[in-house]
Amino acid sequence: MRSLFATTALICLAQAAAAEPVSLRVLGQPVGSGLIQQQKEQPFFENFAETSGIDATVEYLPVDVAGIPDNDGMRVIRTGLFDIVSFRGPQVSRDEPTMLGLDLVGQNPDYASGKAHTEAFLPVVDAAVQQRFNSKLLGVWPAGPQVIFCKPEIGGLADLEGLKVRVGDQSAAAFVGQFGATGIPLPFGEVQQSLARGVVDCAITGPSSANSAGWPEVTTTVLPIALQLAVNGYAINLDSWNALDGEQQDKLQGAIDTLVSDVWAYSEELYVDAMNCNTGQAPCEHGTEYSLKSVPVSDADLKAVSDALVGSSLPAWTKQCNAVNESCEADWMASVGAKLGLEGNVRGRDLPMKTYSRICAIVFGLMMTALCVVIAAETVLRKLLNHSLAGVDELSGYAIAIGAPLCFAVTAVERSHIRINLLHMRMPERAQAVLNLLSAVSLAALAIFLAVFTVRTVQETQMFGSVAQTPWMTPLIWPQMFWMIGMGVFTLATFLLALRALASGATERGLTIATRAVDLAKGLPADSPAFDLVVVVDFLDRSLLARNLIVWRRAAIFE
Repeated sequence: MRSLFATTALICLAQAAAAEPVSLRVLGQPVGSGLIQQQKEQPFFENFAETSGIDATVEYLPVDVAGIPDNDGMRVIRTGLFDIVSFRGPQVSRDEPTMLGLDLVGQNPDYASGKAHTEAFLPVVDAAVQQRFNSKLLGVWPAGPQVIFCKPEIGGLADLEGLKVRVGDQSAAAFVGQFGATGIPLPFGEVQQSLARGVVDCAITGPSSANSAGWPEVTTTVLPIALQLAVNGYAINLDSWNALDGEQQDKLQGAIDTLVSDVWAYSEELYVDAMNCNTGQAPCEHGTEYSLKSVPVSDADLKAVSDALVGSSLPAWTKQCNAVNESCEADWMASVGAKLGLEGNVRGRDLPMKTYSRICAIVFGLMMTALCVVIAAETVLRKLLNHSLAGVDELSGYAIAIGAPLCFAVTAVERSHIRINLLHMRMPERAQAVLNLLSAVSLAALAIFLAVFTVRTVQETQMFGSVAQTPWMTPLIWPQMFWMIGMGVFTLATFLLALRALASGATERGLTIATRAVDLAKGLPADSPAFDLVVVVDFLDRSLLARNLIVWRRAAIFE
């Protein structure tokens, strides 16, 4: 009887526990970000029990109401302060650069391609945030095509030169930098006042968000060229996710999937309407009507955005992302790159030098590890046994002498030298290119000089049979031979980089001549053979040369 009562009690307790509603804290999009937050996201979470089928109570708080910077989204969810965070992708990429792989400049020219590309790369981003931020990615959606709003009147991308442009991420910063502009990251809520006060001259966001935030009140011009889709999304703290049972997890994921699908369609609808509202055109159903000047988008500007993926945004992003996750670039190439037809087309050219650099780094690392072991053993023996290995100092000198050139090679290939760009970045692009070329050639010349000096030193040592004046009396020919090999590795690396730099410069010059020939050829009869000039020069994305020597240009004579 007692066991029966006990069993009954346990069942009742289990039912009571199962009946207990789920409690979730949700950090939402800024109120001022627009209608997606107001019409879709907030109603969804405020009616979460009905929309998801989960017995749950939800506390929904927009990020600007909470007083939390929107670039802290992933940090907040890692702490568990909120269970679910509606993060702003470009902003949180500061902490998780993998996120940018969803939406690089030039990657998603329209909604259809954006959806395909984000779905392809989503598992990679999910794995990254699970590992680094103890959270699970539930889904992503676009705020809408990102266009440029400017306080001074502009006629195209070329007019950005010298202007300060608010950007959402480093991908956009690298892009506007190509036109001589300075990319400045700012939280969304600060942009309107920054435009009004002249802190920035232009700013990039979606037309709907700009309309809701009142940007047309402090700007004169909009350049409706889609740079990115501004992919945002939802993530849940893994502890909160694991606290749900299987059925609740399925219901939550299903509800988020429905919301995300709805937002994709709604975002596209809002884009067209918001552009009408911002420029005083009809119909304007969802926003405030303004009278911004809409600048016609030129073919040159469209091409600049299309070429930006390979020419600027992808190289800039891979360098940043690979520093956090070395497989980041490879994962992107295998997913998004494959869909774009870039697999093995961009990454493959850089692979030999990366392999070269990695081998040097591994060899040096093993040498330093062995040296640390020997030094530790020497220290222990002297302190405990009053015994010395005798020669550790000599061995350390040899290790440094041999390893230093290998480090030089790694640093050259990975572009890790300290460089002061205060004056360099203010020069015209042509001048920057010339100085970059000179720096690459000068470094190669220095390496050759050091290599010649090293060879002569080894020759003299061999001639005289020199030995070290140490207890080991080491024949110096042996450590100096390895020293010479290391210096040869460094010289080879800098020589190859200089050759690539010279080849790039020559190709760019040849391209200029070819382009002029193309212009002349436009006068030929329409039945003349058409030309399709495609020049791709990628001398090593991580070499000492700047972006302006990376050439990816296509000129078609006849349409």
